Amino acid sequence: VAGSDTLYNLANNSTLQFDGVYPAYAYDTITAQFAGTSGATDTASVVFNHTLNDGIAVTVNSLTLQDSATTPNGIGTLNITDTTVANLGTSQDAINNLTDNSLTTLNINSNNNFEIGTLNDSTTSPVAINLSGAGTFDLGSTSFSLSTPTLTITDNSTSGATHPSTFTTINDNALTTLNLAGTHNINIGTLTDSVASLTIQDNSTNTATGKYADNISTLTDDKLTSLTFSGSHSFTIGTLNDSATSLTIANTGTGAASITNFSSFTLTSLTLSGNVGLGTSWAPATITDSKGFTLAGATDNASVNFSLTDSGSSTHTNTVVLGNGTNNIAINTSGASASVTNNVAVGSGNNTITFTDSTASGVTIKNNVT
Repeated sequence: VAGSDTLYNLANNSTLQFDGVYPAYAYDTITAQFAGTSGATDTASVVFNHTLNDGIAVTVNSLTLQDSATTPNGIGTLNITDTTVANLGTSQDAINNLTDNSLTTLNINSNNNFEIGTLNDSTTSPVAINLSGAGTFDLGSTSFSLSTPTLTITDNSTSGATHPSTFTTINDNALTTLNLAGTHNINIGTLTDSVASLTIQDNSTNTATGKYADNISTLTDDKLTSLTFSGSHSFTIGTLNDSATSLTIANTGTGAASITNFSSFTLTSLTLSGNVGLGTSWAPATITDSKGFTLAGATDNASVNFSLTDSGSSTHTNTVVLGNGTNNIAINTSGASASVTNNVAVGSGNNTITFTDSTASGVTIKNNVT
């Protein structure tokens, strides 16, 4: 299909089939319009049709799903499947642009590698994405643009731990709860949000480690004041970008939770509740502050590697309180031009505390450790 094509008056549970043909070409712009105005409760299916080992990747450039309302709704449930193993090598079946503004359930069962470049979905209802099959998944390779407060990703695909299902970019300024589940590992590249409170619950059972383990590489949320990890599985955020002045990070689950680094020049108070790791064994999480910083983590028994750079020009106090983990604390006041008091209290773990003091004339640095 070249150019734009609209299919009219499709019945609920209709199936769109895209065949792999040689030489391979892309299906262009397709609008599937379902009869009636109940699209939000309707179901659509998309099948990528292959013959065994045909080696032909099927691409749909643009697919829009909608009903026949004056202002069209999207279709509530979308099932995407393929028919057999196509032996695509490093290629993949793909929908480059998918628009479905009522999508609440996306089920993808693929034998072959599969990609969605852009998903546009404006529903404010909870959204569930369910993955299965032996293929690898590259979803949101351009972006997933969502408006849901609750996103649940259940990944039971079987491509192996070194092929995590990847959500490259998720933009959702309303997201308050991210749920992960299933047997396979999930990597999220960039999550951009705009809420004060976010909960990440990971109940996956995968055993992936290192860079393949469940993680968000970059979380950006300039309103975030409360971040909660829950669930039974470990989860890591690589870089947290936040413009708030105060942030509480809690781990209420049984899985390990950690933040590798911060990108914030406004944060003055960080509270750690439960076992929340900061930094890595080889690099600290870093904060720059000039007015007095508080790190309050008396109940945090995870490993914390933390560095504070203080170049304040007025007298102030920095306070660090941590629990019984292996803590590595570095406070650098070498750029301070006013007196600073540093109070550090740590538990019974293996602790390393380093102070680098200002030598400026008239500046007094007091370092207290308990």
